[in-house]
Amino acid sequence: MLLKGSLVTGYEIADFERRRPEEAAQNRDDLEALLTSGKIVPPIQARYPLEEAVQAMAAVAGREKMGLTVLNVSPSR
Repeated sequence: MLLKGSLVTGYEIADFERRRPEEAAQNRDDLEALLTSGKIVPPIQARYPLEEAVQAMAAVAGREKMGLTVLNVSPSR
């Protein structure tokens, strides 16, 4: 990446959890409150029928997604 005057850094959530556990816990509580209240709603990126559970797990494990992955366990959804 070539950008003059720019800095690109990575962010590892596990590192933040280890270094600042109190802040991480507060962040989790705040996020849970936002989700519970409906102020933020994660997008559903993919839906898989139960028969494609292996593919669904591969997508999640491979970090091929940005939103939620839903595994439908009942027919015609």
